[in-house]
Amino acid sequence: MPQGAVTHVLLDPSSPAGGRRLWACAFGRGVYRSDDGGRNWTAKSAGIEGTQPFAWRISRAPDGALYLVVARRSERGRIGDRDDGALYRSTDGGDRWTKLALPAGTNGPNALTVDPRDPRRLYLAAWGVATPGGDTGGGVFLSADAGATWRSILPAAQHVYDVTMDPRDPALLYACGFDQAAWRSADRGETWTRLRGFNFQWGHRVVPDPTDPSRVYVTTFGGSVWRGPALGDPQAPEDVVPWGEETREARLPRLVEANVAGTHAYQVLLAKKDGKVDPACYAAGAFTEHALRALEAHQAALLKEDPTAVRAWMDGRESAFDPRRDLDPLLDARLAMSDTLPVNVFTAWLAGRAKAPRAHVRAIANLLQTNLEVERDGDRLQELFHFYIALGIPVYVGQLGLPGTDTDLLAFGQELAPKSCVRKNWNWGEKNLGIRDEKVLASELLAEPEVAALVPRMKALPPQRIAVIGHSFTMGLHWSSPSSFVPVVTEMFRRENPKVEFRQFQGGGLTSTRALRNFYEDARAWKPDTVLLVVLNRTPADLEAFTKLGRGFQEAGARVLTFDDVHDPDQSDPQAVARDIETARAAGMTVVEVGSLLGAAPDRGRFVCLDGIHMTEPYHRLMAKEWLKFLVGARPAVLGRP
Repeated sequence: MPQGAVTHVLLDPSSPAGGRRLWACAFGRGVYRSDDGGRNWTAKSAGIEGTQPFAWRISRAPDGALYLVVARRSERGRIGDRDDGALYRSTDGGDRWTKLALPAGTNGPNALTVDPRDPRRLYLAAWGVATPGGDTGGGVFLSADAGATWRSILPAAQHVYDVTMDPRDPALLYACGFDQAAWRSADRGETWTRLRGFNFQWGHRVVPDPTDPSRVYVTTFGGSVWRGPALGDPQAPEDVVPWGEETREARLPRLVEANVAGTHAYQVLLAKKDGKVDPACYAAGAFTEHALRALEAHQAALLKEDPTAVRAWMDGRESAFDPRRDLDPLLDARLAMSDTLPVNVFTAWLAGRAKAPRAHVRAIANLLQTNLEVERDGDRLQELFHFYIALGIPVYVGQLGLPGTDTDLLAFGQELAPKSCVRKNWNWGEKNLGIRDEKVLASELLAEPEVAALVPRMKALPPQRIAVIGHSFTMGLHWSSPSSFVPVVTEMFRRENPKVEFRQFQGGGLTSTRALRNFYEDARAWKPDTVLLVVLNRTPADLEAFTKLGRGFQEAGARVLTFDDVHDPDQSDPQAVARDIETARAAGMTVVEVGSLLGAAPDRGRFVCLDGIHMTEPYHRLMAKEWLKFLVGARPAVLGRP
């Protein structure tokens, strides 16, 4: 075997004594196998992605399947290759490895334990992903289907190094890591108890005593070896209290409910003043417009608080954060909230499916009730996401062990729509955690043969500037997809040819009139070579502004593009589409045809989000490909022409 740091060696107990089969993990080198007791070794890394993989641990199931844990490159979770922790499976002794999906929000796998009585039951120990306010995505995860799906079973610990099993009883599990605690489960991981008295740092592994089931040993990284009762010592003094164990239980719900109230107050204000949401769903009661605006201002101020100070307050430590300023007024208002409010409908649905503190469920439910005015409260919602992430509060159903893709979110939105007084349901959890965003979509598309074939054309493009002036269909903070087609293509060029620069000028519901007023001068001053206009034309004034935009950029030397139609064909007004195309061509713009492709797409039925307006990931993947093809000269503006 080449010289390297071997991290783990596994023996096949069924191999013959004269020809023992061994596997070894080597840091930065992958996997090696020996079929002669270790005298000779052969590299067995086929299928393992990346260069110099940090092969860390290898496990063998009773049916002979192998599982390989590839460690990420930083204990903090965001250094090195993006999300580079991985899990692989082999069914042929390691000749070929197949990548398995990690639990949603997890990129720090540490170890995998297989139930000796059920080869499909897997326990994964994982390290959390760092955020400014705490780690998420760590703990212990269970798969009952050989790694096809996962659910979180020990979210209380975020830095678990290993899961061990009592050899006498596979239902008896122990977990240990850097959370200054050891944990025990007697029901195959369904419930866990912290072992009182084991107040060590840098935990490594819990080892059951093979001759005495009442005792365990705990190894640590430089903190000695501990021995004690397998059930812990209920009378032991606790010189280390796990983070926030007492104060967080009382203060976290107050923080979450204050934000639920702030979100609701804004919706009530919309219903009372602008009629933009259902007044029956958001009744003002005795609250005046002034009182509602005051509550909305309290939430805005609360979300501007220093997360470090808020975290200290939650911990019960000295803090500059004073809940009397903005938190308590939101709670003291005692806004009436019906059972049919989205936050309450979502809370009931999540609580029945996730084993998590109610405050975590409420936080996510409030983030999911995005029946909000786009231009105003969409920004406030993003502030709430970032505030919670900084505090280590879950923002995404995947952190509760539930599936949380766009498809999953839309599916349960359809299920809950009849029970809720509003129907919109958008997925910003994956995006804000970086689980699924434009970077992920760019990687997936670049791996597709159709797009990979365009990379030489991308690299061959000369330096240039491309400006995009567009409404929500072009925006990275999109409402029903990990991102939109423009940021996805921008990310692909950032990787393959960064000399092609992109700049977005964007606004929800952007009309040509607003685009001319708000963005034209800034965009023209940037001196783009190409300008893409994705704007709405609702009035004659909009059409006039559309013409001014097209001609103005052309006079400045730019090529001006627009699409024939970016909506689902069933939702488009043919007369309006024809009018826009005629106006664009009369102004000298190039009209890029995509409408016929959207209409013929095999997954067209999945294009439209539950809100009936915005588009889902399949739509943006198709649009990204067509936008890229046109930019690199792989397709004409009008299909069917040379």
